[in-house]
Amino acid sequence: KHIVINFLNCNPYNYINTRNNMVNYKWYFYSILGLLLIGAGLCVFGEALIQKINQESYFVLGTLSLVIFNAGICFVGEAIFIRRKQSGFQ
Repeated sequence: KHIVINFLNCNPYNYINTRNNMVNYKWYFYSILGLLLIGAGLCVFGEALIQKINQESYFVLGTLSLVIFNAGICFVGEAIFIRRKQSGFQ
């Protein structure tokens, strides 16, 4: 079953099927959360890099930045998977 979305009249309240509506919101939520986590991970990495340049302890912040950044990549990947599944691509 293919889902066609008209982007010119993209009003989330016009969707009839609630299951498709929840998938649409799940895709938006995962993509936005993933992008926020990627940005936060890069910011924490910058702080770890500053601590390394100042010859301070940077291992905890560096590891935390890696975890946050990779979680963001995972959420963006899941959003792409949900969107492709919603569009009907295999």
